[in-house]
Amino acid sequence: MPERTHATTGLAFVMALVAWGTYFYGNSFYLHALVEAARFDVADVSTAIAVGFWCAIPGSLAVGWVFDRFGHRWGALGVVSAGALMLGGGVMSLGYATSAWQLYTAYVMMGLAYPTLSTPAVSALLLQRIPPENYRWALSLALTGASVGGAAAAPLLVLGDGSWGLEKTLTATGLIVVGAVIPAAVVILRPTISTLAGSNTTGDSAAVASLRGAIASGPLLTIFVVALLSLAAQVGFLAHQLSVLVTTMSPGFASGVITATAFSAAVGRFTFAALLSRSSLRVLAWGTYLTMALGIAVVALGASASLMAVGSIIMGFSVGAVVMLPPLMCRASFPSHYYGRIYGLVAIAVYAGGGLGPGLTGLLREVTGGASALWALVVLSIAAAVAVSGLKRGEDKRLT
Repeated sequence: MPERTHATTGLAFVMALVAWGTYFYGNSFYLHALVEAARFDVADVSTAIAVGFWCAIPGSLAVGWVFDRFGHRWGALGVVSAGALMLGGGVMSLGYATSAWQLYTAYVMMGLAYPTLSTPAVSALLLQRIPPENYRWALSLALTGASVGGAAAAPLLVLGDGSWGLEKTLTATGLIVVGAVIPAAVVILRPTISTLAGSNTTGDSAAVASLRGAIASGPLLTIFVVALLSLAAQVGFLAHQLSVLVTTMSPGFASGVITATAFSAAVGRFTFAALLSRSSLRVLAWGTYLTMALGIAVVALGASASLMAVGSIIMGFSVGAVVMLPPLMCRASFPSHYYGRIYGLVAIAVYAGGGLGPGLTGLLREVTGGASALWALVVLSIAAAVAVSGLKRGEDKRLT
C-alpha cells in the first residue's frame, strides 16, 4: 500500500505540475506574448482565457461522472491520458494562432482538458486510492506540483520565447505535457478494488440514498458561491500578473516575481494542511481570502517594483489554499461515493469564476487603464470571506 500511495501521489504531482504550469500560470505568459507579438490585443486574449475556463465546466462534470463510475477500473487512465493529449495539442496550436478562430480553438482544447489533470481529477484520484488519514497531506503534496509548475513556467516560457520563438517554445511545451503524463499514467493507473472512498468522511450515511439527497443534505450553495468568488479573484490576478508587473519592471524580473509567487503558494499550502487538524475550514477560509485581498491590494497600490513584488508574494501565500478549499469542503460535507459528481457541480463555479476573473480584469484594464481592475479583485476576495460564513457550525469541522 505505501508504494501504491507514493506512486499515485507522484502521478498526481506531475498532473498538477503540467496543468498549472502550462495552463493556469501559463495564461499570464500567453497573454503577454501574444499581445507583444501584435497578434491580438489584451481584450481578445482575456476573452479567450475566459472561454477556456468556461469550457472546463462540461469537462469537469464528465471527469466527476467517469471517476465515480469507472475510476477504480480503467476510467482514471482514460481521463488522464485523453486530457494530456488534448492539453498538449492545445498548447502547441496556440503557438501558431494568428486568427480569432485559431486562438479560441486552442483555448477550447486546453479548457476541456484542464479538469482532467487539475483539481477535479487529482482530488478524485487521491480520494479513491489514498488512505483517509493520509488524504490531506497527499493532496497538499500533489498540488505542490501546481506551485512547481507555476514557479518554472514563467521564466522557462519567457526564456524559450526569447531564444527559440513562440512557436517552437509552445510546441516543445506541448510535447513535454504528453511525454510526462501518459507513460506514468499507463504504469500507475491499473484497475484496483478499494473501499477507501467509502470511509473517507463522516459525511457518509446510509440515510443518504441518492445523489439528490446528498446534495440536499449539505451546504452546496455556500461552497458554490465561495468557489465562484475566490477563483474569480485568484485567476483574474494570476492571468494578468505578468502584464501588470512589466509596467514597473523588466519581463525577466517579472517572471522571477511570478516564480516567487508560486514558491509562496507552496509554503502557504503546507501551512494550510498543517492547520487543518487544529482549526475549522471556515476559519482557515477567512484567513485565506483576506490574505489574498491584502496581497492584491498591495500590488494595486504599488508605485514601485519592490512593493508589487511584496504584494505578489503575500497573494501567493493564499494560492494553494484557495485551490484546496472547495474539494476539502466537499469531502467534509458529502458522501464520498458521490464526490466526483458533487465536486463536478462545484467546479462549475470554480471554472465560471476562473473565466469571469480574467475577462473582467481585462475589460476593466482596457476601459480604465488603471488599478481599478485590481481593486475589483480585492472586493471579490473580501466577498468570498463573507460568503464562507454561510457554512453552518459543524459543516466546516468534519474533516480530520
